Amino acid sequence: GKPRDQALSDSLAGVGEALAASAFTTIIGLGTMYFAQFGKFRNSGPTIGLCLFVTLLACVTLAPALLRAIGGMVHWRLPLVGRLAGGSNEQATGSAGEAADSSGFWPRVADLILARPWAILTGCTLVMLPFFFLGFNVSITYDLISELGDNVSSKKGAALLRRHFDVGQSGPIVVLAHKQNGDFDSAEGIQAIRDLTNSMYLEGIESVRSLVAPVGGKPKGGTAGLLAQNHRITREIYLSKEPALDGDVARLELVMGHDPFSLDAIQVLEDVSDRLDEMSATAGSYWDGAEFVFTGTTAAIRDLRQVTTSDNTRIQRLVVLAVLIILLILLKRPAVCIYLILSVLFSYYATIGATELWFQSAYGDTYEGLDWKVPLFLFVILVAIGQDYNIYLATRVFEEQKEHGMFGGLRQAIVQTGGIITSCGVIMAGTFLSMM
Repeated sequence: GKPRDQALSDSLAGVGEALAASAFTTIIGLGTMYFAQFGKFRNSGPTIGLCLFVTLLACVTLAPALLRAIGGMVHWRLPLVGRLAGGSNEQATGSAGEAADSSGFWPRVADLILARPWAILTGCTLVMLPFFFLGFNVSITYDLISELGDNVSSKKGAALLRRHFDVGQSGPIVVLAHKQNGDFDSAEGIQAIRDLTNSMYLEGIESVRSLVAPVGGKPKGGTAGLLAQNHRITREIYLSKEPALDGDVARLELVMGHDPFSLDAIQVLEDVSDRLDEMSATAGSYWDGAEFVFTGTTAAIRDLRQVTTSDNTRIQRLVVLAVLIILLILLKRPAVCIYLILSVLFSYYATIGATELWFQSAYGDTYEGLDWKVPLFLFVILVAIGQDYNIYLATRVFEEQKEHGMFGGLRQAIVQTGGIITSCGVIMAGTFLSMM
């Protein structure tokens, strides 16, 4: 009922605090990803946060300018949208600002919530509880090949390779053994490599290739073995020819019986690492003080898993702390703020648990787990952006309660924000759905 210029001015003044708090929970939540070790997280979080800051500026400058320029056309509404929003603007707010009437979808929802609050809270919690517990034990996969479409040539090639050759052949564990004055060209050095090769046949290792067994299998003696280990190509592959390290670095390739991307392969690598650490720490042995390092697909996946697991723990704590601080600054009600934080944490674990169950059902026996990037991005999005919706509702509740009392203000806030929050959620869902 106000003139257009005054309506825009009053609107900005009324929503500015909630809008800024809403934006900064997401901006700062994403910004905490700067403290991650993994580059994809460390770079993407602050970058998206910066983009959202630009979006916030556009919301409080460009959007009002466009509304002013469009004029009366902005009041045109689809009938369905009008019903979901709770009737016409006059019905929702009343010409003199009185509480909304009982017509429309959201007034009925508000009345139901106020009439049976504990029943609704208990019912919603019980529905989500099974998914919540599932969310603490989701399967994670690091299989990069599985992310590609079935028609991609590299995936077809990987499938053919696994069909005709042992799966471990596609990505053996490469061990580099470095020992000062190792003299691996000498008889003593060659014998040490032979002993090391034999000791690498742990559970899960199918074959070991080295200077003394260039094509795998147990090291062979005799003329054939000598010819193989003294061949120029063998020595170029399994002994370093770097002048500063000549004779001090030997290479071994461990072929596993597992997919190099699998968690089973990572466990085999851990067992190998433990055995080599034990040998390096054995006083008086040939390998006393030697350094062993790993490369290859499984080694990279193992390191990625360690780094991202650590990042998940660190960033989740920082996001919760940052969002809680913003809520305390905005709402100044510690009990309410803690409740809001717990609500989004509950929704996160319920959501990721439901996601796990959905894809298990959709993919059946071929399901390997959620992609390793999903948990952290989902956590930041649901906690930071999910908290936005809480802020929209909570700030409006406290505003309306000043005029309409505790329950009247709560009802009015539900009516006024229900359609807006739902629209935000639908827009977000639709945006991500387009990635399907």
